[in-house]
Amino acid sequence: MADSYLPRANKHAGGSVVRCPYCVEDGNFKAMSVPESGDGHVCNYCGHVVLPSNPMYQCTCVKCIKLKVS
Repeated sequence: MADSYLPRANKHAGGSVVRCPYCVEDGNFKAMSVPESGDGHVCNYCGHVVLPSNPMYQCTCVKCIKLKVS
């Protein structure tokens, strides 16, 4: 079972890695990277975006849009 809240050391996320809720590799959700702007996290595989600084932000990646349509 993949765990999106699996703690890992990461200098950009305060001691834990932010993981994509959609992309899995080797039994774990893939780690999201911090863009050059430093705002939020983005999945390099599906484009899912998380902006902790803006709780009203709604991701527009293909997978999030599919969830809203279904």
